[in-house]
Order: sequence, then C-alpha cells, then structure tokens
Amino acid sequence: MPPKTDPYFVTIVSTEIAAHDPEGYAAYRAELSAVVAQQPGFMSADNYQDGLKTLSLTYWETQEAMTAWSRSEAHQEIKKKSSAGGWLQSVRIEIAQVNSRMEMPPKRG
Repeated sequence: MPPKTDPYFVTIVSTEIAAHDPEGYAAYRAELSAVVAQQPGFMSADNYQDGLKTLSLTYWETQEAMTAWSRSEAHQEIKKKSSAGGWLQSVRIEIAQVNSRMEMPPKRG
C-alpha cells in the first residue's frame, strides 16, 4: 500500500464460505478482486483464507469512495452472483478509519 498521511479507511469482511462449490467461490473472489481494484479511491486489498473462513481487507482513500463502491451497480451485481451461487454462509463487515500507521523492518538473524 502506498504511504498516506491523511486518515484512510478499511473495510474488514469476515466470511464463512460454503463447501459445496470451491471452484465457483474462487471464480467469484477473482471477479470481485478485479472489479474492486478499478474503483476510484481504492488503494489496495489483503485477502486471507483458512479452510472455509476468509478475511478480506480493502483500503480506501476516503469514506466517500468506500461508500460509493458499496452502492455501485458493479457491487450490487457481484452480490447477486454471490447469493445465487450460495457461496457465503455468513458475512461480517466492519469499517474503520486509520489515523496513523507504523511499520517496522523485519528482524534479522
């Protein structure tokens, strides 16, 4: 993620996916990642999966950009595909404002 001094926003999405169609879910995630990356104000994303649990973090320059994505036609279409595919058993969404950020170099030896 590029350095940013102003506050920025993060959407934290925790899901439990259904086991019935892992290939369909993977295709859905790939499409979602490609579409969200094209949205104005999008900075970057981190995605993690452990078995049937996933954690996705998307970083946004402004709250307005994040809200515009959630209301966009592209997002609504992807949500419809997710519902039709039955890939998600549960979803929790959290939104946070990041006011500061610190990074440390990796430990050596």
